[in-house]
Amino acid sequence: YGGTISITAAGTGYSGDNTNGKTYYFYDANGVSCHENFKCAAEGIESNSSINISGGTISVTATDDALNTSLTGGSINVSGGCLYAYSSGGDGLDSNGNIYVSGGTIVALAPTGSEDALDCGDNYSTTVTGGLIAAASGSSNAKLSSSKTSAVLAVNYTGSSSGSGGMGMGNSFGSSSSSIAGKTFVITNSSGTNLYTFVCPSVSSGSSSSGGMGGGSSGYSILAMVSPNFVGQGSCTLSAYSSPTLSGGSSFNGLYTEMPAVSGTASSTSTVTPQ
Repeated sequence: YGGTISITAAGTGYSGDNTNGKTYYFYDANGVSCHENFKCAAEGIESNSSINISGGTISVTATDDALNTSLTGGSINVSGGCLYAYSSGGDGLDSNGNIYVSGGTIVALAPTGSEDALDCGDNYSTTVTGGLIAAASGSSNAKLSSSKTSAVLAVNYTGSSSGSGGMGMGNSFGSSSSSIAGKTFVITNSSGTNLYTFVCPSVSSGSSSSGGMGGGSSGYSILAMVSPNFVGQGSCTLSAYSSPTLSGGSSFNGLYTEMPAVSGTASSTSTVTPQ
């Protein structure tokens, strides 16, 4: 229900099958020689059923999925707390069932080409009914379902001129990788009030197994932005900055929970309507 947890899972891991597994030999309590095969994957937090997060601060950096539920039908449930999930070679949140977000603050980053920041299982969905989210994916699938309440709305930003599907909409700011990584995104309402600010990390040209924030060999193709501040606002302005000045506010891994004052010239702007 509280506290701070930081996890770094590096390396390539190994399989537990007979061809690629690690075999350990030992003696049991009766002195009989035994051996077992073990599996080790470079995932940050893995469960064979479900993962439930309701509070605290959790930061995970992994070369495979940052969070993973391996059981088909298992779920990831976030109702509170602050969660940072970065994977240099896998998904941010990877569930073989549903993903439910009803509260909390989430920064999920998965820059590798085919990976998702929020990855639900096939024939399952990612349902958001609350919370503050920045989810940047190497793939072009936001995987945010249309199942939501009026407590939260979303904007999906992509490098294509067409909508991204799911919850939200796409907006064209140029090529996807160059227009998301390393940029600061600000959404303001018709009165100019700052509703949402996220400083997206840059993506290095290193290998996807390099790990750490900014690792990965691909780039971000889509950024899903979710906030309760969007509710009732109607048409808004989405601005992308290369090097703005941010004053005040409070942030969690680049996602502002208390809005800063933003100054500078935006490299791109677009009119969006959170959905």
